[in-house]
Amino acid sequence: MEDRDRGLTVRELMWTLAVLLLLAAGLYQMLSQQSATYQSELHDERSHRALDGALSFMKRELRRAGSGFGYCKGAARRWDGRGSTPRATTLVALRVHNNCNLLITPAKRCPDHRGVDSFSVSYADDPAVGTLRGMSLMAAMPTSAPHMPLLVRSAGFFRRGDQLLLSHPERDYCTLLRLTADPRPLGAYYELPHAAGKQTNPPAKINIFPPGGYPRGALVTRVGRMTRVRHFTVDDRRPHPALVTWSQTDTRTPSGQSGLEVVAEGIEDLQIAWACDADGDGRYREDVTEPGRDEWAHTSPGDTGPRCRGVPPGRVRLTLIARPRVPDPDFAQGRRPAAEDRPAGTAAEDQQRSRGQG
Repeated sequence: MEDRDRGLTVRELMWTLAVLLLLAAGLYQMLSQQSATYQSELHDERSHRALDGALSFMKRELRRAGSGFGYCKGAARRWDGRGSTPRATTLVALRVHNNCNLLITPAKRCPDHRGVDSFSVSYADDPAVGTLRGMSLMAAMPTSAPHMPLLVRSAGFFRRGDQLLLSHPERDYCTLLRLTADPRPLGAYYELPHAAGKQTNPPAKINIFPPGGYPRGALVTRVGRMTRVRHFTVDDRRPHPALVTWSQTDTRTPSGQSGLEVVAEGIEDLQIAWACDADGDGRYREDVTEPGRDEWAHTSPGDTGPRCRGVPPGRVRLTLIARPRVPDPDFAQGRRPAAEDRPAGTAAEDQQRSRGQG
C-alpha cells in the first residue's frame, strides 16, 4: 500500500522554496515602489508648502516696500557715513538686481551673469503719520541751510532719536534725517533739531537735499527709529540651494552664514519681473512683440524694461523654481526650466547639480 505520510521530497521542497522566494521578491518590489512613491509625494508636498510659504512672505515684504515714506516716489536719500569721505546713499522702496546674486556680487558690480535675481525692499519700521497740516513745514528748508531746524506747527509725537523724512510731490527724491533733541517751542511753532554730523545726519558741508531744497508745506513724517532694508536671493553655494534673506541698512553680505535667514530649502532660482505705468493709462501692458508698448521689465532674454520716467514699479511678478532631491521625470533630463529672462538649464548645469547633491 502507498505510504501517504512520507512527506515532501527534496525536489518538491526546492520548488516550494523557489515559488515562495519569487512571491517575496515581487512583494518586496511592490512595497519598495509604493514607499518611493510615498516619499516622492511627501517631498513634493513639502516643496509646495515651502514655495507657498516663501511666496507669501515675500509678497508681504513687497507690500511693505516704501511704507512710511510719505510723498516719496520710491527713493529716500540718507547719509551713511561709511569710510573717510561722508556720502549719501539712496533707499529705494524696491530695488531689483537682475541677473545678480547679492551673496556673491556687491550691488555696484551687478550684473554678474549668474542667472539668479536678487531684490531689496526698504520701509520704515514704525511709520506714524499725523495730519498733513500738523506735519507740514511752516518755513522752507533751502539747500543753503540744510541743518537749520525744521519748523512745524505741532510737536505731535516727535521724540529725540526718531527718524524724520522730508518729502514733497514736486521733488525727485526725499531726505532722511535724525531728530537729535526733543521739539523746542518757538513762538506759535516748534523746532525739530537735526544737528550736523550726529548719527544719520550729514556733516555741515554735506548736503543731501534735492535741488531747490524743500518749500513751505512739504511733509515731515516720523518714520520710527530705524529704516529697514531686507534683501532676498538664492544661496546656490550649498549642496542643496535655498532661498535666503537678510536685513541690513545696505546690500553688504553678512559675514559667513550667521546673518542669513533661510526662507525655504530647495529653491534653485529666483526671478523677478516688474512693470510701471509708463504712459499713465492705468494699464500694465506685456507685449514683447511691440517693445515700445511693453511696460514690463526682465520678462525675456535681453529685455531692459520700459522708460518709466521716475514712475515707481506698480506691478511685480515673482517666480521660484524648486529643485527636488528626487529627479522629476516631467522635466527634460531633469534640467532647470526657463523662467522670465533666464534660459533653461544646460547639460553642464546638470553635471554640477549631480556633483552638488553628491
